[in-house]
Amino acid sequence: MIPNKVIAAVNAGLKLYRDCVRKAPRYPLDAVKEYEAWFNDTFLIELTSRLTVKAGRWIADDKAHLVIGTAGRLALEGCQSILLPVFNAWIEREYPKFWKQGLEYARVMADMQGSPEPAPFGDADVGQIAVLVTGEIATQADHADHHRRYVERVVSAALSNGWDTKRFMAAMTVPQGIVAFPFGNTRYSWTTHITRMIEGRARAAFASAAENRAMQMEGELPE
Repeated sequence: MIPNKVIAAVNAGLKLYRDCVRKAPRYPLDAVKEYEAWFNDTFLIELTSRLTVKAGRWIADDKAHLVIGTAGRLALEGCQSILLPVFNAWIEREYPKFWKQGLEYARVMADMQGSPEPAPFGDADVGQIAVLVTGEIATQADHADHHRRYVERVVSAALSNGWDTKRFMAAMTVPQGIVAFPFGNTRYSWTTHITRMIEGRARAAFASAAENRAMQMEGELPE
């Protein structure tokens, strides 16, 4: 292939990769905003109505420990009703698109190298996508449970240390919004977490499809 055609193919491939991420729909962030509004209103009202509060401070009386599990359950129910249906729908709807974009990238790269055109989209691709979708949906359910546990830890700390509601919300909030769960020493908001899901999973599904076709061309996978 002549140099100019190689450069054109590389640029076309890079554009496919960039567009896959840039054009990935971001409507799951709308669900995050809805969850945050619910957390700041309904969740907080439900939580504080179960507390004994004196001079603004949360009191660890003989029944306060029961509130810890209740708070976690409420947060998880909020995730399950507001966040997960939208996240899961996005995963199911968008993964096939990312995969097909990755196949197009594989076709462009094969053409650049003078290789035979990769196999078109088929039943095996459906199976591969289903595996990725199922795994990611399970991951998001796990993340919701991480959030539940984080809420329980913060409620426990608030009761142990006699925090007020403002101090509790400070522990549940970062500049980007309500905390999803900590990762290492950093507290990640749902906004950050889902932004990374959108961009990262678009890249991952795209790359998985391209790698799948590369492995087929190398004879490592059946076509």
